[in-house]
Amino acid sequence: MTSPKAAYDSGAAGRPLSREEKSLSVPLLGVVMLLPRALDARLQREAGHSLHEYQVLLWLSVSEDGRQHMTALAEAAHVTPSHLSRLAARLERRGALKRLPDPDDARCVLAELTDIGRQLLAEAAPVYRAALRQLVFEQLPEEDMEGFGRLADSILAALRANGSVPTAMEPALGSGPSEACAPQ
Repeated sequence: MTSPKAAYDSGAAGRPLSREEKSLSVPLLGVVMLLPRALDARLQREAGHSLHEYQVLLWLSVSEDGRQHMTALAEAAHVTPSHLSRLAARLERRGALKRLPDPDDARCVLAELTDIGRQLLAEAAPVYRAALRQLVFEQLPEEDMEGFGRLADSILAALRANGSVPTAMEPALGSGPSEACAPQ
């Protein structure tokens, strides 16, 4: 089997989509675009903060010491550094995180998860899990769940192969299925 990077490098990217690929491309794009929007709306309505705030708290919670460089955190939460600064300021006002200078590099700023941040994440996690269940898992017949997991793992492997997975996300994603994205 050709690796995803090798397939891209060998010119497969320029080849027209097959009929089957075309029929899947628009629904896939719809899911990729609309699922985060729906998760965000649900978290804001029921937990009082955005999906991006949830992601910031999540990525901090899965880091080794509850700290991340702001630049790595921005990449993992898929926001610009200036957007992360605004998110961090809001979370800091709520006591959910602290920003501090990196003792190893004065040019860098670290975000550190606080106990209040852990509590906010724990309170939002059931909302997030319920939304995932309603919007994704309840749409899959039981017999398709394992195949869906393999498919998601394959897509993640292709994203890793082309360098699209931010370092700050790796602890949560690990090398296979993970429960970190929806803390218990």
